[in-house]
Amino acid sequence: MIVGKIWDCEYPWDVRVEKVTDALLAAGHEVHLMCRNRTGLALHERIGALEIHRMPNWPRAGTWFDRASSFPAFMNPRWIRHVLRVSRDAKVDLLLCRDLPLAPLALWVGRRLGVPVVVDIAENYPAMLKHRFSRREFRLRNLLVRNPFLAAAVERFVVRRADALLAVVDESRDRLIQVGAPADRVKVVCNTPTTTRIQSMAEAAEQRGRSTSPMRLVYLGLLGHSRGIDVTLEALRQLEGSGVDVHFDVIGGLGRDANYPADAAALGIAHRVTFHGHVPYDEALRIVAAADVGIVPHHATEHWRTTIPNKLFDYMAAGVPVLVSDAPPTKRIVEQAGCGLVFADRDAKDLARCIAALMDPNARRRLGRAGQRAVAAQFNWEMDSERLVSCLEMAYRAGASPRRGIAHTGRPRIAALPVAAAVPAPRTAEEETHTAYRRRTPER
Repeated sequence: MIVGKIWDCEYPWDVRVEKVTDALLAAGHEVHLMCRNRTGLALHERIGALEIHRMPNWPRAGTWFDRASSFPAFMNPRWIRHVLRVSRDAKVDLLLCRDLPLAPLALWVGRRLGVPVVVDIAENYPAMLKHRFSRREFRLRNLLVRNPFLAAAVERFVVRRADALLAVVDESRDRLIQVGAPADRVKVVCNTPTTTRIQSMAEAAEQRGRSTSPMRLVYLGLLGHSRGIDVTLEALRQLEGSGVDVHFDVIGGLGRDANYPADAAALGIAHRVTFHGHVPYDEALRIVAAADVGIVPHHATEHWRTTIPNKLFDYMAAGVPVLVSDAPPTKRIVEQAGCGLVFADRDAKDLARCIAALMDPNARRRLGRAGQRAVAAQFNWEMDSERLVSCLEMAYRAGASPRRGIAHTGRPRIAALPVAAAVPAPRTAEEETHTAYRRRTPER
């Protein structure tokens, strides 16, 4: 099977793209990756067995225009030409599109070439855009490029027409079915770590010190408003002077919505927090493995109720007990695995209680080992990759459905797509690790 994978950013590097393509290649399939090219890299490159086809850039048009005109939107002529040309030349048997912005284009190309289309829905885009729309100053262009209602219309169009859909967590699968996706077409392929990642985290964890003073609490990821850093800082303030000796390591670039170092200083706990900023990938994992507790304090918004952050599994693989808010996906996994504690969403007092409860090193050791067992038995990429390959092979065997039997000639009928909803490609939760770690340098 020849798979054409559509990715709306540059490559390398992206952790899910790497895992997905490696899994398909290992299963004996040929993979052609179509991606953006704002940095002027080679138009064609081969990394191992992966064929990379980058969008031709327009240096004479100027950097700003070249980047703006390559914006990942399904009606963008540059993307239409690129995806159609590569798919034809490579004679793809199946298209696999990552996320919503280019999914209608993938459907159209699939119809035109008579090949099945699988869409990897890593995010609840309408909910994510709704949150961003509400948090930032309104601009007229948001009516088109960040409009959650139009994004929802695109999503309904896509999920009802794709031959198969990949969801990252059970709650996302349930939501897609409610939106209109046929239940038998939605498969869960989670963002779990590979065996190599699990082994490297376990090896790093073996070097973890046995000292309990101070207890090291770590956060790994982007630092936007909904990530719950504000709640964590307030919990640390409440613990100050209570005899709970804890230090908070924050790994990741600061977002535009908040100035957390200034907040920590204003709360009188600056000495309790280290903001590491962007650090190399391996260094970030070393800090995680050396920590005593990992935290996922995300607000239980509509968005976080239907997606899962990669860092949860990184913590578990390192044998680090986890603290999570009661967003359903993280709550369910932590309680099922018995690998940590759950606190009430945005409740700093409850979070402070949980932090204090984890001062017991024996409790931390017991919870951390439970997380490692759960990753080894269930939450690992070897199991998820089997579901991924099986899903794509089934879609390929089913072949093009009757409604997609469109000739390979003629002009694109763009009117057939829901042009009213240009969906952007903002940084997403599923890019917790891979966007932040692009080119192996994390901002998460």
